[in-house]
Amino acid sequence: MHVMVIREKIASQATARKLRAAGHVPVILPLMQIVPEAGHIPDGQFDAVAFTSAFAPALLRRMEKAAHLVDLPAFCVGPATANAARRVGFADVRACGGSAQTLAAQLIAAFEGKAAHVLYPAAREKAFDLAAAAEDCGLSVMEFVLYAADLVDPGRNALASALERTAGGAVLIHSARSAGHLAHLIEKHDLLPLAASLTFIAISENVAETARRALPAENFEFLVAKLPEEDAMLSLIEN
Repeated sequence: MHVMVIREKIASQATARKLRAAGHVPVILPLMQIVPEAGHIPDGQFDAVAFTSAFAPALLRRMEKAAHLVDLPAFCVGPATANAARRVGFADVRACGGSAQTLAAQLIAAFEGKAAHVLYPAAREKAFDLAAAAEDCGLSVMEFVLYAADLVDPGRNALASALERTAGGAVLIHSARSAGHLAHLIEKHDLLPLAASLTFIAISENVAETARRALPAENFEFLVAKLPEEDAMLSLIEN
């Protein structure tokens, strides 16, 4: 099956490798790009690091004064982010169920009754306020902007070509922002007829609902992964 992948370029390539290994044909059209911010790691002593994106560990590790942070426990939103943290040297890595909400819950449980300080290198645009959720339960979360995930419009011709090549196939939507952006571009460029044969495979119900609200839902099929993980999304693709 032809499967459209709209993630950031490097992430799209990783997903494409999985698709090819499973006998599918990836159609890559990145609708997002990662732009590092020129910031600094906040001063202070920390008890843990929280990651809500697989992009964050490597970007953090490249920063000045980041070397000692790999000795801290890394609380990661899911398995892909956990693997990214291990690759840059974190040893105590904890995958937290696939959502920022479960990550916050595990942080709170791990440091219950302690005056803990958590470093949170975050995206400029966030769907969930991890710092607020944790601080409501007594944790001190030092958030700083590590990168921006900028939305990209590849233009009508590129989008139309990708939709045509994926006709009768599926599109993977990994986040609410990318779901809403894809829907916006389809309508902006008047490409609803080309998209009508696609099955939208969402990483979560929240992501699927974002796409449903942005598109005439009666014209599209949506599937939702049983777990908020990419492998669960890929398991829904028919050979």
